[in-house]
Amino acid sequence: VVWQEVRPDAGYDILGQMVTGAGTLSGSRILVGAWEGDQIRPRVAYGSYANDFLVVWEDHHWGEAAGWDIYGQRVATDGSLRGADLTVADPGTRHATHPDVAYNPTTRNYLVVWEYAYSATDHDVFSRRVAYDGTRPDDAVGVSRLGSHEGAPTVASSGGSSLLVIWEDDRNDAADPDADLDLYATTQTISLPTLSGRVYEGLILDETTPLAGVNVALTCSQSAGDPGTLVDATTTNAEGWYGLPVYGECEYYNLQETDPVDYASG
Repeated sequence: VVWQEVRPDAGYDILGQMVTGAGTLSGSRILVGAWEGDQIRPRVAYGSYANDFLVVWEDHHWGEAAGWDIYGQRVATDGSLRGADLTVADPGTRHATHPDVAYNPTTRNYLVVWEYAYSATDHDVFSRRVAYDGTRPDDAVGVSRLGSHEGAPTVASSGGSSLLVIWEDDRNDAADPDADLDLYATTQTISLPTLSGRVYEGLILDETTPLAGVNVALTCSQSAGDPGTLVDATTTNAEGWYGLPVYGECEYYNLQETDPVDYASG
């Protein structure tokens, strides 16, 4: 559970508390986001692959003239913070507000959405994916960018690679000044890049005989020569083809191939 709280001489900060399935408090309170200026409107989602949480909030640290931003912080299930805080949206002197977040287990990615104040009368809805490891492979994208007010977005994940984004919208006010705000929605699909290739048996440059059953493992590291940690693994098909999704962002990707059982390399 996360919330904003006024702390003495510190303004609003983001705090959290683990709660068990039985409804009892677990551990002590967690200081998730705290520095100069207000941190408000927190939202949280659980990521099953890394077994941790992503908390996002609206951050006023740099002051109104410098614009308000969206920050995030990964929190382990034991209440400890994982890594430094993350800048999700920094729109310069304009304001990013009202964030929400959902986790998509199929792609191992979160989708963060927020309201973007392009002008006093024109607010839009933007989104950005955050991978399970906290990397942000893509820039922010516009979900709804009309010349009217779209804001206060929420997001929910399906069982596949799509998420549903809903927001308040006053696009119909131009025709009817007395009209109330409407709710609009759209789906966003997280599309992951794929590292793919084929494995053949025989001499180098001989691509006549595909080799099936080869185990291909993808690892990620941040320095050359380090094999890194496992991202995913697969097995080549009858055409010798393999494809491995790239979930986040990495400095060095490495592929390791293991021959099929009883196969003798020449």
